[in-house]
Formats: sequence, C-alpha cells, structure tokens
Amino acid sequence: LSNASDDPAFEIIRHPDGPYATATRLFGAKIEDFARTLGYSTYLVTSAEPLSGKTTAVCNLAFALAEDTTRRVALVEANFRHPRIGAIMHAPEHAGIIPVLEGRAQLADSVIKISDRNLIVLPCGGRHTNPTEILASPRFKALIAELANTVDIALVDGPSVKPFADANLLLPLVDAVCMVVAGGSTQSRWLAQATAQIGENRILGLLVNRLPTKMAKDLGAERKRRLRHR
Repeated sequence: LSNASDDPAFEIIRHPDGPYATATRLFGAKIEDFARTLGYSTYLVTSAEPLSGKTTAVCNLAFALAEDTTRRVALVEANFRHPRIGAIMHAPEHAGIIPVLEGRAQLADSVIKISDRNLIVLPCGGRHTNPTEILASPRFKALIAELANTVDIALVDGPSVKPFADANLLLPLVDAVCMVVAGGSTQSRWLAQATAQIGENRILGLLVNRLPTKMAKDLGAERKRRLRHR
C-alpha cells in the first residue's frame, strides 16, 4: 500500500493524519465498541442511493480497522452490478466470489492479502447478470459465514438500498449496517426511506463523504441516469 494510487479509496493511506482519516477512525471506533460489547462481527456498508461513495468509505474503513495488526479484518465486495474493488486492488482474474461459487477457485486462493495490514479482501470477481440469484443462494450465504468466522471484523461492501432489492438480501447475513451519505448530495427523503426499509435499530451510524462540488454534481447526474434505467 505504500504505492497507493490517487483513488480516494486510499485516502487514509495517502493522508493518514487528514480530517477524512480522523473521521473514518472515529467511525471505526464505533464498530470496535459494538464488536466488544455485543459480539458483532459482520457489517454491511450501504447507502440510500447509488454513487454515494460506499466503496471509498468501506475501503478506508477497512484500512483503518486493520491498522491494529492483532485484529483480523476482511473486506468483502457484494455489489455485483457495479463492482469496483477488484479494479482498485488490481485483483488477479481468479480472485473473487464468482470464481469460488462456480467451482473455478478455492476461497483461500481467491482473497487478496494486504501485506502491511492484517487485512484480506474478497472482490466480486466480475459483474453478474443476475445479482439476486447469487445473493439469495445458499452457497453465497455459506461463503460469507465461512469468511466471517475466520476474522474479527468483516465489512461487506453492498449495493445501495435504491433502486433494487439486493441490499435487503444481505441484511440477514450481517449484524449491523453502516449507512454512507454523500455530503450535500444525498436527499433526506431517500435516506429516510432507506432507514425505514433497513430498520433504524440495525443502523450503527452514518458515514459522511464530503465531495467536491463538481464531483457531487457529476455523480448526481449519473445517479439519476441509473435510477431511470434500472
């Protein structure tokens, strides 16, 4: 990670003492507290709508939690419609959930081990034409359970609550939910709808991504396009 790219997913690596890194570590402390007091180990990271910076947030959160080398952390990608983690981490073709479920690879051979942190990453392994088929399958559920049992904290990078039902299929597999919001972009009514759909009692807290104005506008336009053509 010493050669981390300019992708914001590596913000905490490039600027370890910056305000975003500090906010991320504070949120990580909430997860540590839930893990210690309630025994929670598996967390879904989602958002009310697409393109809120979920993957950026969950990558930085995983890096922060894995700074403690005695804590075993796993980052699992479960957004099969728009996967990003494999590309960010330069994952080899055989790495990922899809190759494992299709019998082309073993789980141990499909994770990416981050050398300077106690962190393993399991990307999607590509897009899938029917994500709900994977998320609802017993083999996927068993895979998540198997991986979660080998670590102290597992973070699941899930799809947004809108416009599909994918995130709901992940809820039974996790202990709590972390909701990512794009500062100045996420509409309050969407956040309220997503909170009601998930259940307020299951949400650990909100992780706010502060986006530059132009980036927020560009993502907002792309978000509207995706919601129209779902």
